[in-house]
Parts: sequence; C-alpha cells; structure tokens
Amino acid sequence: MDVHRALLRSGLVALVLFACLFGSRTATAAPGTNGPGPVVCQAGQIPEGEPVCHDGYVDDYNGGYNSEPPVFQDMPCNEVICGTMGTYVTDGVTLRDTDWYRIELTEWSLVTWTGWSLSHSVAITTLDAAGNVVGAFGTSVPGVPVVVSNLLAPGTWLLFISSAEFAGVPCETPYIATIDCVAQEPVTGACCHDDGTCVDAPSHAACVAAGGTWNGLDTECATMTCPGGACCLDDGSCADVATAAACTGLGGTWNGAETECATVTCPGGACCLDDGSCADEATAVACAGLGGTWSGAGTECATVACPGGACCLDDGSCSDEATAAACAALGG
Repeated sequence: MDVHRALLRSGLVALVLFACLFGSRTATAAPGTNGPGPVVCQAGQIPEGEPVCHDGYVDDYNGGYNSEPPVFQDMPCNEVICGTMGTYVTDGVTLRDTDWYRIELTEWSLVTWTGWSLSHSVAITTLDAAGNVVGAFGTSVPGVPVVVSNLLAPGTWLLFISSAEFAGVPCETPYIATIDCVAQEPVTGACCHDDGTCVDAPSHAACVAAGGTWNGLDTECATMTCPGGACCLDDGSCADVATAAACTGLGGTWNGAETECATVTCPGGACCLDDGSCADEATAVACAGLGGTWSGAGTECATVACPGGACCLDDGSCSDEATAAACAALGG
C-alpha cells in the first residue's frame, strides 16, 4: 500500500495529503465553469481522464446509467483514482458529473470503496451490474473520507462517486477514490423472499440482488421464521399460510409476504338460494349456511342464472323459472 493510500485509510493529516495530491490549487471558480485548472495526479494514481464538465456538457465518458446509452469506466481493484467532479447546466437543468467505475471480481471479495474531496462533500455507493444499489449509500463531509464496504460475489459490480451537492460545485473539483478488494469467504445470513421462503444467502448484496430481505450475518433459515401471507382459496375463504408454495398446494391465490387475512378481502361468489334469489360476495361456507348453491369465487349474480321454480297461480295456471318473491308478487 503506497503512502497516499495509507494516509487516506487512517483519515489523518487530511490537509497535508490534499496539499500533496493537488498542490496549492483551491476551488475558486463559479459553478458551471472549468474550475481551478487541470488536476495533476501523483505517481501510482490512475487519472480518471474525463473531459472537464461545463455548461452544455454531455457525459458520454463514464456517466453510467445517467448517460444514454449507459457508459462505464473499467477499473482494476486495489488502485487509487485521481478524478474530478462538479455541477453544470445542460438544457436548462442543473446536473452532476457522476462517475461510474466498473470492476470485475473473479472470487468472493470484501470490496471497500472510499472517496473524499477537501472542498466539497462526495457521495458514493456500490451497485450491481443492473444498477441496483447494494449495501449503504455514503456521504462525506469536506476533507473526511467516506467508506462503504460490501462482500460481493464473483461478477461485474459498479462503483459510483459524485458530489453530494446537486448545484454550486465547480467543475474540475478534485477527488480521490480508492478501490480495495480482499478475497473473503462469504458468511451467510437468512434471506426472506416474497414467496415466504428463506434462503441462506452469502451476503446482504446477494440477498438484495435476489429480491429478498436480509436478516443479518450469522442468521440461519433453520431458526428464522420469514413472514407468511394471506392465501385466498377457491371457496372464497382466506388462510394465513407460510409460503406461496403452500398456498398453491391448497389451490389458492397468494397475496404476498406480510399480508394477513384480517386485512385482505378475498373474492366471494354468487350464491343461489332455494327461493331462486341470488346473493353476491358469499363464501362457499356462508352460502351453504344459507342453504344455497355456491357458484364459485369471482362469480356475480349479475351474470349467474340461478334456477327458478314452478309457481302455481290462482287461475290454475303455472309459471316456470320464478323466484319465491316473484311468485308471491303474482299471488301464486
């Protein structure tokens, strides 16, 4: 580890380090201008190399998912980056110069992403290849490094850095960022998924990437109860079950993890009663209690033809398919 990174890691003598890295320059330019002049990187540092932002600037260098099409800057692990940031106005909108670095991991690694600037706050985070944030989103104060660490699986990962401020940051404001990757075996934790199942995931990042809810390192599915959900059954009733699979096994419809029958309205159905009338929104059990015939979940009386009956009238004639109420109205 060179002296610049050692100083950065400790967070000590920040002013001395900044002076060594950037000389006596100070950020005195107005927002949206080119700033104090070219940044001179020290030996062993990798220059970002992006053109200086300015009003009207279009970032097609390393703007990541903020560019169209997305563009990333490939960077090896265990390096120090000497870069610039700032804000500018394009098409009447104030934008940040956001820098997105792409790394490739060949093994599980603890990736520590550090950034700082003497004159302005920086914002950093780690994302998966699709642009989903994993772990923490860190923001520094001027002159103090901000650090985020994540245990990441082999594959492609993105490291984001920009000014934390959305306006008023001179272009070519210098920053230093470091990428440290240390091989590390994953420590698992229980990851609860939306279908109510639990998987022992190797990291918070892996759990989030899979759409799960992380329960912390050293937790285990064997001792973890993930939230179940409400299952609407074909008879219109509801059962609180543990998983989507359990609901499917019952022939029901899963309403998602952390739902409850107490707050879920399952679809009822049309209930044809003995008097030929029909009642909506009934469960099979409720319909049976009324002595009726259940027409199935999701059915409605408006579209169900309940069987009527014969109605004998006072003149000795008979009318078919009448309800009890209709027959009575006819005096039958």
